Amino acid sequence: MCKKFRFILLLIIGITMLAACGADENDEEAESIPVPEELVEREDPLRIKDQLGLSIGETGWVIDWANRNILEITLNSVEITPEIGDQRPLGHNSEDNVFVIGNFTMKNHGEVGIPGQGFAYPDIVAGEDRDKIENDGFANAGELLGRGDTSIVIDEAMNKQPPTEPGEERTGNVVLNADYEVDTYIIYFGFEDYESKLTWEFDATEAN
Repeated sequence: MCKKFRFILLLIIGITMLAACGADENDEEAESIPVPEELVEREDPLRIKDQLGLSIGETGWVIDWANRNILEITLNSVEITPEIGDQRPLGHNSEDNVFVIGNFTMKNHGEVGIPGQGFAYPDIVAGEDRDKIENDGFANAGELLGRGDTSIVIDEAMNKQPPTEPGEERTGNVVLNADYEVDTYIIYFGFEDYESKLTWEFDATEAN
């Protein structure tokens, strides 16, 4: 009887330890994903939910296509200006074009370093076209309000920062060339280069 009791007791202890080990493994896996749990659409392979309509100062998460790096991105501030120094926007309606300058902080949670020019710039969309972002309604880049412009010389340009190794972050300015002024702007990561959609929406009055 004692032997039978000891066998049952050992069996219970063994099952309990196996369950605890499995729970620890699950906890470790969850902790290894730096994305907030509510934004994880799928864990293996990782898929991040779309995040639309963030405000200036808020943080979003995306995965880049190039390296499958998880990026944590914050839009710190925005400026709208017709020129930067003596540089004017170039476009098919260049007299109406304006620069939208976003100051971003990007943290690299991936496994691959990002070169100085390896951060893919976002695009810009008019507020009235927000539904096209959600419904994949843009047939081509020409239908966007504008695109990121890495050719413009600006202080603290994001693409002129040192490489961002895993676990590091960089802060810099991103220039977007808008075809014309609108009341509401949307900065859009995800038309190209990123696996999910991430947008910030703001009124022109919120810009510096």
